[in-house]
Amino acid sequence: MNGMRLYPKGVPALLVALIALIASIAGGTAAELPRILSTSPDAQEWTTFKARFVRPDGRVVDTYNGDVSHTESQGFGMLFAVAFDDRETFERIWAWTDANLRWEGTWLHAWRYVPGNATPVPDANNATDGDLFIAWALARAAQRWHEPLYAEAARRIARDVRRLLVTEVGGRTVLLPGFNGFETGAGVTVNLSYYVFPAIEAMIGIDPAPIWSRLRRDGLELIEDARFGHWGLSPDWLQIAPTGEIRPATDRPARFGYDAVRIPLYLVWAGLGTPERLRLYRGFWQEHWREKRQPGWASLDGRSVAPYDASNGLKSIGLIVDVAMGGGWSGEALPGITAQDDYYSSSLILLSRIAVADLLRQSGTRGL
Repeated sequence: MNGMRLYPKGVPALLVALIALIASIAGGTAAELPRILSTSPDAQEWTTFKARFVRPDGRVVDTYNGDVSHTESQGFGMLFAVAFDDRETFERIWAWTDANLRWEGTWLHAWRYVPGNATPVPDANNATDGDLFIAWALARAAQRWHEPLYAEAARRIARDVRRLLVTEVGGRTVLLPGFNGFETGAGVTVNLSYYVFPAIEAMIGIDPAPIWSRLRRDGLELIEDARFGHWGLSPDWLQIAPTGEIRPATDRPARFGYDAVRIPLYLVWAGLGTPERLRLYRGFWQEHWREKRQPGWASLDGRSVAPYDASNGLKSIGLIVDVAMGGGWSGEALPGITAQDDYYSSSLILLSRIAVADLLRQSGTRGL
């Protein structure tokens, strides 16, 4: 694996900073970490998330977008349920997802469900990151609860992602964002935040085909090459020409925004967050932290930034990247879910906490 891993040997200062960061959430101490990162189903953040975003039938709703559901929300919900040892909720979410979104004849899933529509699944296309999260959650569930049926479902999804959603362009092995609409004569459009590296690591284990390692390698190289604008940041959407030329996709805003912000989180989570890969993200955030703010997005064709501040979920990622880069702990607590946090911000908060818990657990930190 390329790059410095954060575990198991890691950097002691990083672990100390992460412990202090999370312990601060409840004004506690490092000794209280097991309580703060409790895997019981009544852990407060998961309880709050379930109450606001998980319907009784297992549908996870995006409150910012008219209470639609999508494979991202279902995969997130399944991952959270496993992390908090909530098998009952996991099974409800998975059962609803399998019954309402899975394509006939495959193990991929339609990306969006619109409640109240005459046709609640108006677009049968999939979203590859959603399928990766579903497969990853199933793999983790199989390990946690010793259920071989979950492991088999994860393997089948991984196989279909590999078979139907990986292609070659410009000398690179790339991940298509969906089955339809991303390959034209002008090249391939990709979304770098769909490279969920910790999930890809899991796919390598459950579906041991060489293409996964090539996908990981070329994805990391693509992230390093696809740096644009004043701050050298990743675009939400990237176009790759058959010649190999890369540029921000021309049919979407050229921004480092709500999609691309997940890239550094996934790098850190997978143990791939080297200083070289993280420094430009951190540099952008540090420049604006001096102004006591973190913008919601940054333009890649100028120096403009969002006129509004980032959500708590985006701020969580910024804090984790700063610690992973050796910035230490500033004393600012990792945000918790508040009444102002919508589905996506709340999801990023929980993803950030689970990522840190995984890193600490894999480092051998006691009590986790």
